[in-house]
Order: sequence, then C-alpha cells, then structure tokens
Amino acid sequence: MSGLASVVFAALLVAAQSALAQGAATEASSVPLEIATPATPSMLGLQRPLMAVAKAGERIVAVGRMGHIYYSDDQGGDWTQAQVPVSVDLTAVFFASAKRGWATGHDGVVLATDDGGKTWRLQLDGRHAAQLMLDYYRKRAASEPAVTEPLDGEELPAPTPVELALQESERFVEEDGARPFLDVWFTSERTGFVVGAWGLIFRTGDGGKTWQPWLHLVDNPRSMNLNSIRPGGGTFWIVGERGLMLRWDKQTRRFAAVDSPYGGSYF
Repeated sequence: MSGLASVVFAALLVAAQSALAQGAATEASSVPLEIATPATPSMLGLQRPLMAVAKAGERIVAVGRMGHIYYSDDQGGDWTQAQVPVSVDLTAVFFASAKRGWATGHDGVVLATDDGGKTWRLQLDGRHAAQLMLDYYRKRAASEPAVTEPLDGEELPAPTPVELALQESERFVEEDGARPFLDVWFTSERTGFVVGAWGLIFRTGDGGKTWQPWLHLVDNPRSMNLNSIRPGGGTFWIVGERGLMLRWDKQTRRFAAVDSPYGGSYF
C-alpha cells in the first residue's frame, strides 16, 4: 500500500471509528444531538435573525438560532455570548427579575438562568415533557368515570378534555418529543407557563423544577398551536393559529375560547 493510500485508509478508519463511537453514545444517551451539544461559541449569531429579546433589569438579552443567546449591558452597543447547554433554535425569552429568566425553543427545550442571562441550564426537553404528559393523563383518565356506551341511534359521546389530552400525549411521545415551545411567561420567580405547538402548555409553581401539563384546562379541541401567553385586562391570555384567542376564566379555572374577528395566526 502506497504512503498516500495508507494515509487515506487511516483517515477513513479513524472517521469510521469516530462515527461508530458517536452513534453508540447517542444511542446510549437517547438524547437528540442538538440538546446534548452546547451552543457553539460564535458572534456570527448577531448577524442572523434573533427570535426574541427581553430586559433583565437594565441588561438586554436576545435569543436565536442554534442555541445562541447574547446579552448587552450598554443598550446594545456591545454584546457578549452566554453559556448555553443546547444548540437548538430558541424562540422566546422572559425575565421575572433582573436575575431569574427562562427561554424556550425547539425539541421542547426550556432553559433557566439565575445570573441575568450569562449562564443557562436545561430544565425540560421534549422527550421528558412528552413522557410527563403521557404519565399524567393516563393517571387522570384512569380515575375518570367510565363513559356509558351509546344506545342504538345515539351518537358517540364527545371525548372529554382529559381524553383529548391523552391522545395528544400519545402523539407527542410517538414524535419523540420533537415539538417546539413557542413562548414563556412568568407571573413571579416561581409561577410560570410555557406554551407551544399542537396545544402544548405546561405550568410550574416552583420556578421550573417541576412542570404540570395543562392541556385539559384549555378550550382547544383541535390542538391549535399556542403562540403566545401574556397578561392583559386583569387576567391573562393565550393566542394562536387560526384566530385562536383564549382568556383565563377565574370562575371555571380554565382558558376559555373567545370569539375572534380574525382568522389568521396571532403572535
């Protein structure tokens, strides 16, 4: 074998071994590469579209593609890249105080920071969110009264909100958790919500340490995308695709659908 051929063969062998090792590691960890891989250090992200921006006290924090998060302490004159443990595209960011903030993104990612956006940690990902939903709604469905079979000529009873949520949970698991969270909003440093594609909505009461699915508390039987959640008019609202508008009803303790004058998507 010639010297050049030996070099080529050795290079191919190393590449093959590396690929096998990476494949084995990925299979063992069972985590999408974009979630397991930290964001690449690069200021090029500032030259690409950034998806959301928020104030952390006087600091400005912006999130964008490939897990890139940047912050500025001089009103946007200079920017520094944050340390982020994932490389998925990020969609939204919110700060409940100058130090405590959260960001959401693709593959069901929820990130949190305690230092004003300098460093971030992973609180939730799509696979865990999907399994959490499935376990929760299986338990809820098992505790609900059995639906009476219809008599001859009667229509089948409509699925309950819990049954619809269970069906959506099963689809979420089948998709390997590959759904994005599209917005995040906190009422305090402890209580907050994330919303996303196909009706995803989770609530936390402990700053994101644990999350509870809320699909059964939302009037969204067609599983429309939930694009944004914000306060207004003494309550809070969710808006989404196909004119979906939802308002929190304090009496019924659920998000009730509101007639919309527009049939397109709200953001």
